[in-house]
Amino acid sequence: MAEHGWNNRFVLARYDGRVDFRRPVEALIPGVQGAVARRPRWDHGATEPAHAGEAGRREPSAGLAPLLPNLVELGLVERTDVPPSALFRLVDGHLGAELVRQLASLRRTALARLGQLAGGMEPASAGCVVFGSMATGEAEAGSDIDVLLVRRDKVDEDDERWHAALERFRVAGRELTGNPISVLEVSQGQLTKRLGSGEPLWRDIAKHGLVVHGPPLPATADLSRG
Repeated sequence: MAEHGWNNRFVLARYDGRVDFRRPVEALIPGVQGAVARRPRWDHGATEPAHAGEAGRREPSAGLAPLLPNLVELGLVERTDVPPSALFRLVDGHLGAELVRQLASLRRTALARLGQLAGGMEPASAGCVVFGSMATGEAEAGSDIDVLLVRRDKVDEDDERWHAALERFRVAGRELTGNPISVLEVSQGQLTKRLGSGEPLWRDIAKHGLVVHGPPLPATADLSRG
């Protein structure tokens, strides 16, 4: 994330090894087996759905089809023959399916855990807002995770303890998500002014930012929406 011309401090990290939060199952279960786990229902061999009104089925790719018997053998996928097609679905009761479901909700879990990290900072932060592609659900493997941390007015901007806390948050967030963490900090006193400034970044925060710790954004943020 590039600096936009004001004096707020940015704490940036660059690491290798990132998670695609749009497709977390495939990111952590490489290959097409991850793809089939992400899509719980498949038709194979039919040009039309086996039953009228049956939604959510997809035709597996040529590369995926040979793997389906292996997944059936593992018990993770169940096959139902509905001539002329075969229906495959993820078996909800399988322990592996439970893990797949958890992976599928990885973004929501990551947001909650980032909020917990912010809540445990010392000196305490006044709020934490995730913005950018992570907030909009478009974070890919090449995406940083953009975070706004609100510094309490009683904490000086040059407080070494605060900057150490920012660094700990950044490192812990990177370890938690696998993606670089870009931290923008602002004081409580400046937050409302920034949100109402009309600057593109702050308009984006006001419109799409997700508060994961602390109170909702100030009401003046509504002026930047739309």
